[in-house]
Amino acid sequence: MTMRRAPLILVLLLLFLAASCAAIRQDSPQPAAAAETPSPGVKAQGQPPARPEAGKPVIKVDTWKNGAKTTSGVSYAGDKLTTADGETLSRDDLKILNVIPPATEAVGYAGFMPLTPAQLEEYRRRAMKAAGDFPGIAGVACLDHGVDGLKEDGGHYYRYHGLVLVLKESRLDVANLSLWYEEGRTRSSILLGRSIQPDGSESVLKPGMIKVASRAEEDIYFNKNDRQVSATIPGVKIGSLVEFIYEIDLYNPDDPELFFPGFTFQGQEPFLDSILEVNIPKARKLNYATRNMAKEQSVPEIVTKDSITTYRWAMHDVPPFVPEAMMPPENDVLPNVRCSLFFEWGKLMEGVAKFQRERIAVTPELQKLADDLTAGMRSDDEKMKAIYEWVQRNIIYLSIKGSRSSGWSGHPAIETFKNGYGDCTDKAILTATLCKAAGIEAQPLIVKTNSEAAAYTEIPCMDANHCINVVYPDGRPRVIDATASDYRYPYFSAMDHGIKGVNCVKGEIIDIPVPPPEDNLKTSEQELVLAPDGSGTLSERNVYNGNYEAGLRGYWKTVPPNERKFYMQQYLQRERPGAQLIECEFADVMDLTAAFNLRMTYKMPRMATPAKDLLLLRIPTIQKDFPEIAKPTRQFPISTYTSRGLRTSLTVRLPEGFEVAAVPEKLAVESKHLHYAGAYAIEDSGRTLKATEEFDQKTRWIPVADFEQYRADALHILRWTQRQIVIKRVNK
Repeated sequence: MTMRRAPLILVLLLLFLAASCAAIRQDSPQPAAAAETPSPGVKAQGQPPARPEAGKPVIKVDTWKNGAKTTSGVSYAGDKLTTADGETLSRDDLKILNVIPPATEAVGYAGFMPLTPAQLEEYRRRAMKAAGDFPGIAGVACLDHGVDGLKEDGGHYYRYHGLVLVLKESRLDVANLSLWYEEGRTRSSILLGRSIQPDGSESVLKPGMIKVASRAEEDIYFNKNDRQVSATIPGVKIGSLVEFIYEIDLYNPDDPELFFPGFTFQGQEPFLDSILEVNIPKARKLNYATRNMAKEQSVPEIVTKDSITTYRWAMHDVPPFVPEAMMPPENDVLPNVRCSLFFEWGKLMEGVAKFQRERIAVTPELQKLADDLTAGMRSDDEKMKAIYEWVQRNIIYLSIKGSRSSGWSGHPAIETFKNGYGDCTDKAILTATLCKAAGIEAQPLIVKTNSEAAAYTEIPCMDANHCINVVYPDGRPRVIDATASDYRYPYFSAMDHGIKGVNCVKGEIIDIPVPPPEDNLKTSEQELVLAPDGSGTLSERNVYNGNYEAGLRGYWKTVPPNERKFYMQQYLQRERPGAQLIECEFADVMDLTAAFNLRMTYKMPRMATPAKDLLLLRIPTIQKDFPEIAKPTRQFPISTYTSRGLRTSLTVRLPEGFEVAAVPEKLAVESKHLHYAGAYAIEDSGRTLKATEEFDQKTRWIPVADFEQYRADALHILRWTQRQIVIKRVNK
């Protein structure tokens, strides 16, 4: 597993392709649980450690250049470590320390102290109580302690001390540690890893067990300097306490001011002690915001000691949360905090905008491309459509980064054009440049997609994972996302709906609305021909737009044309067991000038159920499913990507000698979140049945306060669409 805690600076570094690395210091505060306590002795399984001299620890010092050696002691001075035999190492030389101290010696790891036997025993006792309070949990996070720091020299670090009790096989993944770093900028170090059994025996992670690897070259995210440090803590099994300490050191930041710590204090297992400390030079001030925290928990303890001010948040005995179907991303509902050195958005935006403006440069080549793409077009929407489709189709998604300027603001537009590839930021810069060349205002928009928790905009911080565009055809603002290559203009990716967008060039934060259901619509015209035995032949013609269309277009692009009928048959077997596909026809999946549509005809051996002289028909193509209302109450809101709409028109042709005897009365539901109108009409003296439905899910977020009404409305729709139509045999 990767580390459960990901500080915000790491999220940003990964987003803009600056990975992480670390060394060791002792200037951060000690965790409260370990203050002024001796380190434990070590009972290692496998090769036993050297026995320490009385009162002296055995310390294995592993360096990046010269391998490992053993010493009886170390001392620290600033960024230097000196061994007992007089060798001095810089922080950049150090890879890992493995310390085997006697019970009378206290040796720390990046400011953290290994837990003593007494502390481990107490954590095991508390964890077993939590296991009894919450039956069925896979593990208990006993200690969950993160420290973010801003150093005097402008570097950043993140340190983490964890202790987990493993209760089920599914939690054995705590043994697997994985950290990224970028050579020349960051360093990641796994400083301690050990498993402790109930009898006190231990297995200790040794330097030779730590591996360093490069990122796979086939990844669409590519940086030749990326490395991964990984290890598996030995001896982890059910009943183990697993303790680990790691550090991520950004010693060469592009901009020291881009320091955005973040932390979450709850998970799907109990958290006994969950702590965040943020260290900054005492001359600086820290801005912060919290979510889903009680007032007394949201205010940090602030302590200044020597040259460091520490902001400390702590929560204790935090119960696990139980996931619900279609719940929001965790940080939208769990207690969490974000920090920043900025107190004004303008200062943060201007630094990014400077790079963006430099890259939105119209060169002669780009002017010619824009002129060629928009030749003969009069309206801005026509021009915008042509530019959008060209970037979607001609710039391959591939991320190659190496600096803040390229990471936060993309490469120059001309470079992306010549390369023929780029990531979301590069595509947004190129799109804005081509729009500028065509006389249309456009800017990059930095966002956090709705698959993640809502971006923190309460304080100035770049809490983001994507970049798109805001454009102004004919002066009207629109949002487009050229990274999503299967959306027709003006539709844009559903993951961008209902979120905040940071426009650094204009110095503003905008709300991106959720489009109306008609912008994510499936329209279906159907005809069902029933046979006397209850079998039926159903023909459908479906036309799509928005997210429906993009999803289907993207999927069928991956299926070779000669295999599409086979894949459609598989789909029908899943959705309509027993269905036999007769024919199907697809629109051109590469054509973004027209809505995607498909036609298919299939036979159902048991469309209606015979019952003496009756046929009982339930229409499968209008039945609905609302998994989010399975329980009568909810703890969390309902969250979806976007709105959606369905329009269905069905004609049912009855066999000779049959007529419609009874149909459900029409249904109308109109509420804040749902719209439904369904009706049946009997025609041709009972020989033909017409069914129509309109269904709209208007919103992508249903608060808990609205759930009771939402559930009642959904149940009305669910029951109506599952009602049977009674068809009877008549004498002629």
